[in-house]
Amino acid sequence: MSNYEKVYIGTYTNGESRGIYSFNIISDSRKTTAPILSCEIENPTYLTFNMNNKTAYSVIKSGNLGGAASFYVDDRNNHLELLNCKFGYENPPERFSGKQPCYVSLDKTNSYLFSVNYHTSRVDVFPIRNDGSIDTVSSFVIHEGFGPNKERQETSHVHCAVTTPLNDFLCVVDLGTDKIVLYRFDDGILCRFNEFKLKPGCGPRHIIFHPNGKIAYIATELSSEVIVLKYSPLDGSFEELQYVSCLPTDYTGKNGSAAIHISRNSNYLYVSNRGHNSISCFHVDNSTGLLTLNSNTSTYGLSPRDFDLSSSGNLLIAANQDSSNLTIFSVDQVSGNLSKITSDIYVPNPVCVKFYHDK
Repeated sequence: MSNYEKVYIGTYTNGESRGIYSFNIISDSRKTTAPILSCEIENPTYLTFNMNNKTAYSVIKSGNLGGAASFYVDDRNNHLELLNCKFGYENPPERFSGKQPCYVSLDKTNSYLFSVNYHTSRVDVFPIRNDGSIDTVSSFVIHEGFGPNKERQETSHVHCAVTTPLNDFLCVVDLGTDKIVLYRFDDGILCRFNEFKLKPGCGPRHIIFHPNGKIAYIATELSSEVIVLKYSPLDGSFEELQYVSCLPTDYTGKNGSAAIHISRNSNYLYVSNRGHNSISCFHVDNSTGLLTLNSNTSTYGLSPRDFDLSSSGNLLIAANQDSSNLTIFSVDQVSGNLSKITSDIYVPNPVCVKFYHDK
């Protein structure tokens, strides 16, 4: 077991950043090493890992193409060795030129990589080869539609795709149409199964499932809420249980809620807020799945686009995109509340942060 935690950061490279960065947190002292450039690549704004064979995946941009990249994780120095890149559109329409995806995820067998593109409303399926590299797209869908928010919902904007707890459906969240759409993905072929409409104008962004597999939580970007849903594994259906605000009652400024994660013990749920620049901590009633807002903690930076929890659950790191700093918090295992350790880790334009959990 390592005496340190490895952290990787995806970034926008339209400024000083050159790609994916990483650093280590020493477990005992909680001191950090200086961030290093792990791989030079364009706009790797979201990352995911397959811990079993030490491979990493990111969204990328290359010229006028947007797609996904695979990497071998070198344990000796935190470097990422590029295995290959694959793209959805080979010749994208002019309006989509250079628009990379915003999200990538793996199914639970690590057989498929799913890529989601906010700009093109397209979801791609990439089969994973035996060496961890990405194969050619096996299937894709393009969403259509719109919502009541004329500035942000003028068309479909898919933002997230994760598999359901039994790995039988791909759950696609569409910010532009206020929908969750479920697809079967047998043999890497997407087949629409059903859809669920949410409150008009809420702008759903990211979804996670409770460890019990029967509750789902959605962070809404446009209404700054968490939606609690009852999920039925038998028929892939959802039922609304609760809408709860991520913000203090006296806050009147602009905000867009972003990332969402649940604690390792499932007692607490966290959401990042861009605008209020905070992490919301909710208490989870594990018998009902319902939430109560406990606290909002400043991220000591601007626009916390993403955050992640360590394997122990004792640490949380927030990535402040607009102030180019990472903030590390300790997590109180009893109350769920956050206490700042440091906010001085500089990484240019951080978008995604992921702990790499050694196996």
